[in-house]
Amino acid sequence: MAWLGSCGAVTLPAAAGGSGAAGAAATPLQQAEMVAAKRGFQDHLLALMRQQQQAAATAAGGQSGAAEQAPAALSAGGRALVAAAAAFELLLGRLRGSLAAGVKAALAIYDQVLAALVPAQQAPQQAHRGAAGPADAQLELLSWQRSALAADAARHAVPGAPPAMAREAVLRALRLFPGSLPLLHLLVAHEMAGHTLTQLRRELHGLLEVAPSPQAWLAMLAVEVGSRSPSGVVAATLERAVSHPSGRACPLLWRCYLRFEAHRGRYEAVRRLLLRAIGACPWSKAMWCDGLALLNGRVPPKELSEYMEVMKDKELVVRTDMLEVALAQLEGGAQL
Repeated sequence: MAWLGSCGAVTLPAAAGGSGAAGAAATPLQQAEMVAAKRGFQDHLLALMRQQQQAAATAAGGQSGAAEQAPAALSAGGRALVAAAAAFELLLGRLRGSLAAGVKAALAIYDQVLAALVPAQQAPQQAHRGAAGPADAQLELLSWQRSALAADAARHAVPGAPPAMAREAVLRALRLFPGSLPLLHLLVAHEMAGHTLTQLRRELHGLLEVAPSPQAWLAMLAVEVGSRSPSGVVAATLERAVSHPSGRACPLLWRCYLRFEAHRGRYEAVRRLLLRAIGACPWSKAMWCDGLALLNGRVPPKELSEYMEVMKDKELVVRTDMLEVALAQLEGGAQL
């Protein structure tokens, strides 16, 4: 890491003497080498932020104030550079015997870069409009890395990294990327590990009010199932999800609802749900197959045949010859 940050000014352990772990043990990193690597990473980060800001200004067409309204697109190499600089600070903290200082420095690097690429005033504006945030996968991943580092530090009780700080980091990232599955998963895992389910539900409800998305509904469903809520609460959550415009066109939510009702043994409800799901997501072959498999043996064969005809009308091709399946069933073979 020191060699990378210093652009080769710090020699590799193998070149200094020996090879592998023996060479590293024989030539410990000196204070001057640590400083050189640290300054090298700082120079690389400053150059990256200048480059990104110039790119944002160019993309904005030179209009006054436009560069502050649109975040700069981040490359995979730029994100890797930020992650390497943060990792070096963590390693440096361990070498100096202060992991808390390393975590603090690494988080500061992430905050510095994110503040430069995403202006602070942009987040509340996007949240007010219910926008999905900047369409930049690398920036989203960088935000997740920063949040994951804070969550890991809180989980291991690192001094200066309380759970509240990790929670705020995840929520701040979700204001920019409200539909991010990794960030939502991190929020759910962090809050459930701390047994703060009431606060987690309140946070997800707030997110669904500002920027509803299928991912947020799935996170809410994961909370109710993971906390072993009563079946009525789970069913109410699923019903709200598929009834809301943001979740109505999500086949996965319908499939979860179908399987949940089948698990409860309410096959008449499964039949009604399948009819609703067909109207909402007629293109989803997986949803059709789930519904037919759950209703197989629970409704008259003629009704299943009618469903198959509708599938054909929707141009959803079934590659298995249904006549062969019916003959196999009569012979005691495989089920549909």
